[in-house]
Parts: sequence; C-alpha cells; structure tokens
Amino acid sequence: MDRSQIEYLGGLLHAIGLLEQLGREQFDAPGISSLQFTEQLLQHCPAFARHAGAIREAVREAADALPAERPSSWLEPLLQRVRLPGYPEPTGGRVFPPRSLSDGVVYPVAPEAVGDGREACRKLWQDLWAEATRTLQGIDDAGAALETLYTLLEKYTSYIPAPAVQARGVSLFDYSRVTAALRLCRTRAEREPAVLLVKGDVSGIQSFIYRELRGDETENPAQLLRGRSFFVALLARTVVRHLQRLFQLPDGCVLYSSGGHFVMLLPNTEDARQRLDEADRSINQALFQELNGAIQLVLAHAEADARTIEHDPSEALYRLEETLQVAKLRKGWSVLETLVGQPIGETPALPNLNRVGKALPYTDYLIEVPGLSVAEVPEGVRTELMLSGFETAWLFVEEEALEPVLQRLGARSATVFNLRTTKIPAVAVARRTGYRLMPAGVYVPMTEASESRRPLMFEELAAIESANYPLLGFLRMDVDNLGALFVVGLREAFGEHRFGLHRTAALSRELDRFFGAHVNTLARGLDVYLVYAGGDDLFAVGSWVRVLRFARSIREKLREYCSNNPSVTISAGLSIHKEHFPITVAADAAGEEEERAKQAGKNRISLFETPVAWEQLRHLVDELAEPLLQAIIDETLPEEERIPRTFVHTLLRYSREVLDEDGRVDLGALARLNHLLHYTFARRNVREEMLQQAPDRPLVRLAQGFLLLERPDRSEWFRTFIIPAAYVLLKTRKQRD
Repeated sequence: MDRSQIEYLGGLLHAIGLLEQLGREQFDAPGISSLQFTEQLLQHCPAFARHAGAIREAVREAADALPAERPSSWLEPLLQRVRLPGYPEPTGGRVFPPRSLSDGVVYPVAPEAVGDGREACRKLWQDLWAEATRTLQGIDDAGAALETLYTLLEKYTSYIPAPAVQARGVSLFDYSRVTAALRLCRTRAEREPAVLLVKGDVSGIQSFIYRELRGDETENPAQLLRGRSFFVALLARTVVRHLQRLFQLPDGCVLYSSGGHFVMLLPNTEDARQRLDEADRSINQALFQELNGAIQLVLAHAEADARTIEHDPSEALYRLEETLQVAKLRKGWSVLETLVGQPIGETPALPNLNRVGKALPYTDYLIEVPGLSVAEVPEGVRTELMLSGFETAWLFVEEEALEPVLQRLGARSATVFNLRTTKIPAVAVARRTGYRLMPAGVYVPMTEASESRRPLMFEELAAIESANYPLLGFLRMDVDNLGALFVVGLREAFGEHRFGLHRTAALSRELDRFFGAHVNTLARGLDVYLVYAGGDDLFAVGSWVRVLRFARSIREKLREYCSNNPSVTISAGLSIHKEHFPITVAADAAGEEEERAKQAGKNRISLFETPVAWEQLRHLVDELAEPLLQAIIDETLPEEERIPRTFVHTLLRYSREVLDEDGRVDLGALARLNHLLHYTFARRNVREEMLQQAPDRPLVRLAQGFLLLERPDRSEWFRTFIIPAAYVLLKTRKQRD
C-alpha cells in the first residue's frame, strides 16, 4: 500500500469509529473510538498489520481533519428532498431507520418510528466488528482486505447519517468514501486542481440487447435475452474495474456506475491524463475485438479543484458533460487504425451468451479473476465469461461451489461479488480474495419441483392467470427527468450547502438500490421475469396480467421510497403479445409505448397505444374494468346485472369510430353514432330510473360515460375506453376466439 491508499484507509476506519459513537449517550470522542477499532483490527488483519504505524497515523489525521458532531436527525432520503422547478414543494419529513443492508428492503418512516436509534447503532457496530474480524483475519493481500472493509462499511453504514450538519441526506458510507477518495487524489496530485473527473458512457447497449435474434438464437429467446442484458451490465463494470487496476484506485474513487454510465475520481497528474487517453484507445480496441463495434466506450474528463467540487460540483460536472457530448461526436475515432483494412462482419463475434443466460438463474456469486485463461478455469464453475481484451475472466458460481472453486484458484488474486444477498463468505483458503456486493435485478421465475428446478419458459409465464388465452406482457420503465434531478433537483433542494459531490454519489446509489435490489422482491412476488433492472430503468416480461400489476407496484413503491415527492416520477410502456411473438419486436413495441407515455407528459403508462396518468389507470382498471369483468363472468348475478362480451365489443368499436387521428372526439362522427349508442343501451333496459337507483352497477357506469358526460370528459372517456375494454376482453377470451 502506498501513502495515498493508507490515507484512504484511514478515512474509512475513522467512519467506523463514528458509528460506534452514535451508539453512545455522549458523542464526544469519535477519534478515540476510531483508534480503538483500528488497534483491534490490526491484531486480526495480517494484510493491514504490516502497515500498522502508518495506518494509525492516517486515522489520527482523518479524525483531526474531519470534525464530527451528532447528526440532528436520522438519514433523510435524497429522493424525498430533490425538487424540480414548476413542481410542488416536497413534504418530506421521513427518515431511513438505522439498518444494515442485510435487513432487505428499507423504506423511509416517520422519525418517531425510529426513536433515538442508539440501540440500533450499537448493534450495527457490534455486527460490523464481528464480521470484520471473521472475514479480514483470513486475508493476506492488502488490496483484497481494503475492498472487503469497504464492503463492510457499505453494508453497515449506508443508512446512517453523516456526522455533519451540512451533510443532510448523505450517509456515513458516502460521506467517508467520497471524502477519502478526494484525500487520495490530493495526496497523489500534490497540487490543485487535484482531481480528474472522468465520465464514461458505454453506448450501443439498447440496440445490442434488443437486436434481432437469428438462427438457433430463437430456440430459447428468454435465455439469450437474459444473457445479453447481464453481459452489458457486466461489461460496464469490467471497464470500471479495468480502470481501477490501471490507476490503482480503490472502490471509493468510483462515484457511481450503473446503467452503462460511470463517474470516477482520478488524481490529476500529467501521467494520469496521458494514460487515460491511452486507456480510451485500448479499451475501445478491446471492445472492437470482443464485439466487432456493437458496443463502444465514450470517455471524457475534466480537471477540478478538490475543495471546490466537494462543496459544489455542478460547474465541473457541467463541463464534464459538455466534454462527453463532444466526445460522442467523435465516437469510434480511437479505433480507426484497427478498422482500416479489416473486414467487418454482419454481426458481432460474441461470447456464448446463451451459456451466460442459462447459468444466471443458478448463480449466487461472480468471481472476477484477472489474467485467467480458459484452460485455467477451475472445475465447479457453472460457466465463464472471458474478456480477453481486458485480461479478465468472470466465473459464475453457485453457493455450494464457492469454496472449492476458490481453493482451486490457489494463490491468484480474485474478487467475489455476491449477486443475491449481502453475505460476505469467509473462505479460509482464499487469502488473496476480496469481497464485494453486486445487487442486480436478476430475478427469474422458476418451476416448483425442487429436484429439477428450471426457469419458466415464456409459454408457461404467459399462461399465469391467463390460461384460456395466454399472452405475454413486455414492460419498459424508467425514471422521468433523471439528469435534471441530479443537476437541478439537488441544487434546488440544498442550495449552496457543502457536500454536493457526496450527494451526487449518494443519489445514484439510492436509485440503484431500488432498481438493482428492491425490484427483485416485487418481481418475485408476481413471477415476473426481469430481463434487466438497474440504474433508473427496467425491462420485464411475464403474464400480461401480472406485468400490469407489477408496473403499478413499481410506481407505488417508488412513491413510498421517495416519500411521495412530486418531482420523482416514472413512466412505463406495456405491449402485449402471444408467447411466440418475436421478442425483439415486442421489446421495441414496449419502447414505443414508453416513448408515447413520455411524450404525453410523463408520469404515465401507455398500453394499447393509449397513454394515461397512473391515477387514471387505477380508475380504469380497479373501478371500471374489474367490476365489468365480474358482470361478464359471474353466473350467480341476476340476469339484469350481467353483461355479455359482445356488448363490450360493440362499445369498443363505437369508441374507436368517434375518435379522429389525434385521439379527440370527432363531433360529426359522434352525431352519427349518438342514436346508435342510445339504442344499444336501451336494448339492455337502461332507463332513467336505473341511472338514479343503481349508479354503481357496471352497466350504468358505462351508460353514464357514453351518454351523459360533457366535453372534455366525454372525449377522454372515448379515448381511454380501450383500456378497460381490452382488459376485460383479453381476460375472458378463449383460444377458439
């Protein structure tokens, strides 16, 4: 470990002392707590013991440089505070309870539900200490020990507030990791501007995932799509890890990495700038070799003063984004020499992503092993993904195979990423192995048979709650105005307060926790297959009934997660198809529906080519479609309350005939059809007295909508009637229909 890495470690160790202080009655000596923890750790961690004197001094310096005080409240979610101009003021007032990531889904609660929280902090500190001694005592490699300690800090302090009044909304984890990373940059650069902000954009992801399936790729499209989507997520991480190794950067220097985008902090030295340009070329050449140009990296950097960006990073991030946009115009230039004189095939020469898709439902851990060749892949691995251009191998491993695989890797350096839980396994034989968490939206519905469990096929998913007429729903969702939330939303919420860079990193992690981890829980409850979920968006497939319910639950849970902040909204597109419909075409159709929702004003869902607000969808489905469905299928109802499917078909046809190309009521068409509408309801014995005596009866609600509403409500009724009508008709349709 060099001096800058030791200073970085000192910052992390000081944060653990701060956690211990939060569990005490008096918050008066965080530096002493930090040193006491450090002394105990040095006795149990051989990798750190070799640098004991320098580490002690680094912890003292961190304690002196970072005056701390007991936070005035528990951790406020940033998503409840961000505010966009023109939107109502967030009410806020809720906090995250002090919990570890092991506690699963954590949503904000009223402060009184937390109390003083000191007992919870004491337990977190005790659990952290117990797990630190268990895991770190078997690690000899300093780099592996450092990333494992970082993981422990993430696990136990992500819901603990930073010990600074001006750091509202910043967790102790984000406070310590960003502060330590800035300190590392200052030490290495030795002058200001000490920081090189680096932003990467892995482009071509969407077209790569959803490109047309060919030949034998169509045999198991779900499997291949699963492999593709996970591959691109892993590829972005591979690029980041490659840069970390190249510049010897710890994990805290990665501000965020999700959805194919990342921002990193590098020391601003002449050597770093030169090597970054070389890395840009070499990485894109590696991507070209692996993928024949299907995916490329666009890289940009901007110099910044460490103290300035710690206080307010907006100007530096704006310059960085401008530079990135210019770089996108020159995308591919760095590999022109590679392209000249070489044939370009019609499709990329891809790794076998079918194998990745097949292995993923059974994979608990990914092991990253730099420099491993195919011939050296140990027995017990589900599959491997070799990225030779990056000199890196990823091994897909089940829980029971982890220790034997690590043992067979011997003295190689490796990092184990837990995909499904926050467990950090202690493997005695893996003395040069670090441990990290990689929460990913990877849920796949499985069959119930324990001995031969396998992923459900698309035709099996389609039949759930729709056995008579199986159909799949393809759902795409993403958060609205995401860039504005980071750039404008944080500034509107916190003004010129310090810790702007910390909040940028924390907000990204807050979103990633929801889409990378919480979404798994929601998908599991509805047997919805997550093709991709991370960053701020997702793509899911399942029974169309379940997928519609899933979309609504995502929206409701996101509202709960951000304390009903009106500035944080999400849009969705749902397309519905037969189970053997080409999946890439269905994905494109869902994307078009999502775009339709965005263009209609955002904070909407579009289905059946009809965008509606989420509250409007609740009315159309719960208050109109479901009672109408019961009136069709419930044979115990009196005859006068039952409604035939043909009646709904007729009304749907009429509703379509009165709309013009822009979805507005054509008054001439309505005049021609008005007498038919009255006649149609008269045949169902709808009379004036029925409208007065049974206003909640489904038939009466239909009559009120088609006959009695005034403009513009009547126009909206005709425009949106396709949603409850199609919902009912699809749920009652049989194969012979």
